[in-house]
Amino acid sequence: MNIITQREKQEFRAYFEKLKSPKTVAAMAEDWKTSPNFIRRRLQALGRNVVQKLPPEKGVPGRPAARYQVRP
Repeated sequence: MNIITQREKQEFRAYFEKLKSPKTVAAMAEDWKTSPNFIRRRLQALGRNVVQKLPPEKGVPGRPAARYQVRP
């Protein structure tokens, strides 16, 4: 089921706003002990007014992952 309740959205937003630095979907999934798809759905639910997608870090081996932070 892809429905995200208002409470779940608020909980994720509170977590997301407390991040001190940008994080990848994988890192957030690890924090929440859940799947990357769970995190992606919540990022999408917050929307572009809240979520800012940053380019991947340079110099990191492997396929670089996008990072996310709260929009200033």
